[in-house]
Amino acid sequence: MVYVELATWTLRLYGFLAISHLLLQYRYALGHQWRLYKEKARAAKDRGVTGSVYYSRTWRAKWYAAFIPGTRSKRRALEKAQSRTLDTRPMPASIAVWVTVFQETPRLLWGCLTALSQQDYQGKLTVFVVDDGSYLAQIEKYSADQPPPPMWFRRFVNKVFERKPENYRARRQAYEARRNELLRVIAEVSSDDPRIKFVPAKSNGGKREAQRLAWMRSSGHELYFSVDSDTVLDSNAISQLASNFRNPDVAAATGYVDVGNWKQNWLTRLIDMRYWSAFFVERAAQSYHQAVMCCSGPLAAYRASVVDQVMGRYATQRFLDRLCTFGDDRHLTNLVLSLGYLVVMDPRAHCLTAVPTTLRQYIRQQTRWNKSFYREMLWTTGAIKSHSWYMTYDLAMQFLLPFLLIAALVATAVIAVSGGGFVTVSLYLGIVAGVGFVRSLYAVFARRGVKFSTRLSYLLFFCYGFIYVFVLMPVRLRALVGLLLGNTAWGTREA
Repeated sequence: MVYVELATWTLRLYGFLAISHLLLQYRYALGHQWRLYKEKARAAKDRGVTGSVYYSRTWRAKWYAAFIPGTRSKRRALEKAQSRTLDTRPMPASIAVWVTVFQETPRLLWGCLTALSQQDYQGKLTVFVVDDGSYLAQIEKYSADQPPPPMWFRRFVNKVFERKPENYRARRQAYEARRNELLRVIAEVSSDDPRIKFVPAKSNGGKREAQRLAWMRSSGHELYFSVDSDTVLDSNAISQLASNFRNPDVAAATGYVDVGNWKQNWLTRLIDMRYWSAFFVERAAQSYHQAVMCCSGPLAAYRASVVDQVMGRYATQRFLDRLCTFGDDRHLTNLVLSLGYLVVMDPRAHCLTAVPTTLRQYIRQQTRWNKSFYREMLWTTGAIKSHSWYMTYDLAMQFLLPFLLIAALVATAVIAVSGGGFVTVSLYLGIVAGVGFVRSLYAVFARRGVKFSTRLSYLLFFCYGFIYVFVLMPVRLRALVGLLLGNTAWGTREA
């Protein structure tokens, strides 16, 4: 029948496009790796390494470098165009680091601020720690009078689901104690390092308002760094990321955000694998074309002169007549791209962050991220005309592939009902597992700096494909439908 044949071709089309897209990403991700190798070789030459820098035993190219497509003339042209980017000397710029604090545990905040105080950056560095006011909102909420006891039906429901009525006084005291503990950590670290300055907030304005408060105090700095309060930077992360701004066309850069709590359970392990793929495949391919579409919130850097131009639009962004409070990292990147500047990713600027440990937390995080992705597509499409063709292609694939996957799932159901049965379902699951296996295999061979057993465990990454299909796809559809229906609530900020 016609619809069965159409369903079959839909399934095949998704498999072909998904694999082809992955292979193209690998091609440019390897190109990005080769570019980083040339930077390393050039740095060695600047230090006075004798002999052939590119072919010595110490600085020998990776085994896959010979397979990167491209003629000699193209490589020479690319090397000439990137000569300013390859300058790895220290960047003597004054840097303002913005740390926005949102209800973190004292241990995470202490680790974040301690890591910033131990940076090896030789230039002027000032750290602005901004309280985003989320605890203040909770304290204000529970400072009101205790509401009267609920009606008998509500009491019955609470008893069935084991819900305890809120004690306003106890909740207020708990939030006050948590905020005081964070303030104690900030005061302790700032007393040891005068470069760390605390910026209090008077109300709960969210991350963008906290960044705006830090921006108002950052006059005279040449670079702005944004760091989340649950992120721990390597000692050379700031100096490494700042070196990318020797190219005057680069206005934003992001580093490699690694998972610090990856050993906690199976979910954090899969998220760790997903993060590695996101940075060393997806963002690496975008960075090859110097058009990274999202500078990750845990570690991002921006040229101050560019941010000063767009801060007004960034802090007051509205969608469906509501002030935007999330999707800040993607929107600020879009504003930079819209001005025609380059945006890159440098995996040598490494940091650790905490990820969700339960499936419920992960779904809430992905709902927020997917809402911001679909909303920000309106701004991203306005920036593609100033950048590489790959940016247009990658954005189109990010939008189309999930819906092709849904169409393939529907096609599988149609074929199964029409008599395909077990064979059709097996084909669909095989395609999903195959895409995941291709991702896994690349990570096994390409990841460096970890034990071989850890690299081998990446073969289990194909399991993430099933989480993507049966968990994240419904989340993505829910996020898109919610935006179309005008639901701009993000589901994570309680106040």
